[in-house]
Amino acid sequence: MGFRFIPTLDNRKGLRKSINVIPTDDYSFFRCNEYGVFQLNVVSGRIKDTLWDYTRDSLRLTRDIKINDPMNLYGPSGIACKESRLGLCIFWSNQDTSMAGCIMPVESSERFDETGWSMHFEHTFAPGEIKGYLDMKIIMYLKEPASVIAPGEGVLNNKPGVNLGELESYRLEVSDETIPFPFVIENADTDALWWVEFYHWDDPADDAAFGPSSFVVYLNSKVKGCPKVTDKGIQNVDMMYEITASVYAMLFKKLDSQQFTVMRTHGGKPGTISFELARMYDNCKEKFDYNDELERIHKLMQVTIKQLASNTSDMVEATNE
Repeated sequence: MGFRFIPTLDNRKGLRKSINVIPTDDYSFFRCNEYGVFQLNVVSGRIKDTLWDYTRDSLRLTRDIKINDPMNLYGPSGIACKESRLGLCIFWSNQDTSMAGCIMPVESSERFDETGWSMHFEHTFAPGEIKGYLDMKIIMYLKEPASVIAPGEGVLNNKPGVNLGELESYRLEVSDETIPFPFVIENADTDALWWVEFYHWDDPADDAAFGPSSFVVYLNSKVKGCPKVTDKGIQNVDMMYEITASVYAMLFKKLDSQQFTVMRTHGGKPGTISFELARMYDNCKEKFDYNDELERIHKLMQVTIKQLASNTSDMVEATNE
């Protein structure tokens, strides 16, 4: 009894190299919301973006692919009959949501001529549609079977839809690395540049969420110098640092001695105020105590925030327009 394995990209030795996949910029990722579309800073499969919130923002991905010598895929030494037609798709899966799907090339973007085989992929996930890890595989499959099988091609698969191998794989960590700060732009008739309002957070020991259900920081767009998020970064970013440091200092000062100790030693549940304060405290090189002056805590928070922001591309100064 013999076994016959259908030729694929995985078992045709040297085929991947011979088709000459042109290097590209790999995947590009964007956050999309009411303010516009902004490219995400992704490093080693992790989103490094302090403005990213997967529960609020849509995630758009794009990918260009070009194979310089696609004809090597056809015929007896390839994986498909000469008269057939191959296709590429991106198969994605998300274990945290038990979701999966297939992304096809953008209509009219596919080209197959003497210069090679090229196409463009684009897909947008709705807010909260995926979380945790997004796994993507570029799959080659038989799109259209050959009506005539040439001599020597009998070993090749000629059934439409059959998976003929994986071109590459990629994993993106979708969840937030930091908790988004609850800023709201307000057009108010007041001279105040900013103010903070607390909601349903009478006891700092509670597992209150770090976000708009507990407190909101309002920025008054009528006042000159108000920070503004643009597609180039943040205008008046130093003022954004100043305001953020002030709010963190206020949150720390709401803790009494016992609550401060619990926060410092045990933290809290992810996504809570206690968890975020513990994270900021751990990142603060020069430590402070619960009874330190508000001004000192504020200055230490300024240093910590600037240090954390220097590791991200979105928290940069934008030219005022």
